[in-house]
Amino acid sequence: MAALWRPQQHMVGSIVDGIADYYWLVPPDIVKNANLSATIVADLLQHAAGVLESRRVPMPTHLRVHSDNAGGEIKNQTFMKFLAFLSHKEHFDCTEMTQFQPGHSHGRIDQNFSVVGTALNKSQALETPSDFKARIETT
Repeated sequence: MAALWRPQQHMVGSIVDGIADYYWLVPPDIVKNANLSATIVADLLQHAAGVLESRRVPMPTHLRVHSDNAGGEIKNQTFMKFLAFLSHKEHFDCTEMTQFQPGHSHGRIDQNFSVVGTALNKSQALETPSDFKARIETT
């Protein structure tokens, strides 16, 4: 059985406080870098704006992106330029990035990944991205 092909799937998660937890299934051949992170944050902001508009709540003027300590994904000048762009275009008055101290990343998203990972590991069959998605949605 060890020689059999096993499908792989990357998962990126995000929490937008007061709105929802989000997960993206990313094919393993897509590089997890600042471009992907900026795309995901832009998608989150668009969705959050829609949810807040439906609640008749204005968008906040301050954006804080809290991430793990992965330098290739968030902690780099490409992502910082993206945040600066959001401020420059007056989408936000202020943007900031925060991270836990290295080795101490035990936030809500880590707990969520643990729950989802356990559910995925207990699955009998995960053969397509749809299988992964369905299992995550039932967790």
